[in-house]
Amino acid sequence: MGLIVPKKSNTQIKTVDKHFLDNALKDMMTTTIEDDEGVAKTIAERMAYGLVMDALYAETVKDRTLCKKLIYERVGGKPSVIADEEKEDLPEVVFRVSANDAQKIKALQDVPVEEDDSEDKVIVEIEDEPRMEF
Repeated sequence: MGLIVPKKSNTQIKTVDKHFLDNALKDMMTTTIEDDEGVAKTIAERMAYGLVMDALYAETVKDRTLCKKLIYERVGGKPSVIADEEKEDLPEVVFRVSANDAQKIKALQDVPVEEDDSEDKVIVEIEDEPRMEF
């Protein structure tokens, strides 16, 4: 039994431009057309005019708002998203103390802390205000 093998053809692989529709639409936007009154405008100008009229006179508030938002984003740029800033770790802070000072600090740590419940109070008197004691 024999095998039938198809002949090799000399076909070339063609690449497809993925942006063909975008390019065609860009070209079409510059096409000039006349209306019934003989006024010539590009398609892009007519679309912009229609969008502005929809933003002003659309039937529902939702439609007007969507058109206004689209216009603001196109004219002023889309607002950027506030992202958290990357925080950089600071280098370690080291306090260097002489041996004498280190002994004084250790001696102060060993001193017991006494709570003072004496009658020493801070008195604040402001003119035309009640007297305050802390």
